[in-house]
Amino acid sequence: MKSLVSSLRGFLARFHPWPVSVTEFLFMRLIVVYVLWEWCPSTTFAGYAEQPLPTGLARFFDLTWMAEVSKVQAVLWCVRVSIVVYALAGVWQWCLRRRSAEDRPLDWLSPLSLLVAVFCQILVQTNRNSIGATHHGYLAMSQTVLVVALCHLGVLIKGLRGQRRPKDERLSWEAWISYMAIVVLAAAYVIAGVTKLHKEGLTWIRDAPQVATHMARTQEETYYDHLDPAAKGQLEPFIQWVARHPHLTRVGLGGALVLEALAFLALAGRRWALVLGICIEAMHFAIGVSMKLFFPLNQWLVFAFWINAPGLIRDWWTARAQSRTGRAGGSPA
Repeated sequence: MKSLVSSLRGFLARFHPWPVSVTEFLFMRLIVVYVLWEWCPSTTFAGYAEQPLPTGLARFFDLTWMAEVSKVQAVLWCVRVSIVVYALAGVWQWCLRRRSAEDRPLDWLSPLSLLVAVFCQILVQTNRNSIGATHHGYLAMSQTVLVVALCHLGVLIKGLRGQRRPKDERLSWEAWISYMAIVVLAAAYVIAGVTKLHKEGLTWIRDAPQVATHMARTQEETYYDHLDPAAKGQLEPFIQWVARHPHLTRVGLGGALVLEALAFLALAGRRWALVLGICIEAMHFAIGVSMKLFFPLNQWLVFAFWINAPGLIRDWWTARAQSRTGRAGGSPA
């Protein structure tokens, strides 16, 4: 029993931030910029002139002014300008990475620009969601970017109070900000999995083949909404496959449910985040191919904060260098 408790404590001790370099964080920052830029609709559109079921900020503020195209476009341009400033601020900080915090006078640009961008993004999505048909496709993205912006603000405030580094000297503020982003993304997936279990329990796995019926209904609704002949048989291959392979459907959807519920393990270390990030990306790819349900912005954020390609390359290069040093040290004189 003592060994079990000791092992559990050792595992729980893994749940803390790990080192992240300024270069890695610049990569993450640019992915955040790309995600917000991709979110901005390229076509001209107007918001809604009514809010029959207000949600979020719409409960306190009248957002029907977005019914005018020009005003919505002004908000979107605020997003675009703000994220460009956020990107340039990141490049500036990367160029000055070897200087002390006192020698980087423009650090306030990061929290200000990102807060403006995410606030405008939330305004637009709140107006869209207040008509009675809530769209959750951008929820995880909004939450992640908002937390990153608030973390930037917290770092700025701590700097003004004289705390230039985290209490753990091995870490940087970039490590804490990226870890908080991982926390938010993990929470989004865990909540999705737990909600399924809470509503339907294990019957969700048992009744998984019924997804074919739901997809057939969705296909018909999409067709009659747009009268697009291409939508008529878009999901037919997947529906037929589920009908022929009910047990494999249970395995696939059940595995996705388990993956969502265990997403919190990404907080246990860089390797856990990498493995779970690859699994999450594979899950989204499979769902996109089969059900035509795509979450590209979520995937980009997982790629940035969980998989972290620059960190992966750095670890590989470090391990390669250590391996060469070991072989050189062990060779006879």
